[in-house]
Amino acid sequence: MVCSILGSFFFPALWQTIFFKGEGQRIGNYLLVYVGSGLFASVLAILAESMNSEGFVWLFAFSPFNFMVISENGGHDYREVILAANVAVDALIAVILVIVALRQRGKALSQHLLASPEQTPETP
Repeated sequence: MVCSILGSFFFPALWQTIFFKGEGQRIGNYLLVYVGSGLFASVLAILAESMNSEGFVWLFAFSPFNFMVISENGGHDYREVILAANVAVDALIAVILVIVALRQRGKALSQHLLASPEQTPETP
């Protein structure tokens, strides 16, 4: 459950970096994706209960919110598998976020170095 909650904070940040590049409303977009993911997980929970199908929710395991639904709907038999999948998805999201952050840092650093004048002393 803790991994699902931690991953649920990373997931909107991933969407923010991929789909909303350069937009000024970062917090608004983050909250929109966060609430939307929560609503999507709620709808999946309702569908999973009405269909009596545990495997249906696994199709949407890319979202960490859905691991809460998976563990609630018959996930008691497969706790180790659910935890391993949850950790794997969270780690993948974190690695992608770190790679994107390092790329952006490298671009900013190179732009800063190109924009600053050279610090060479003048010779008479």
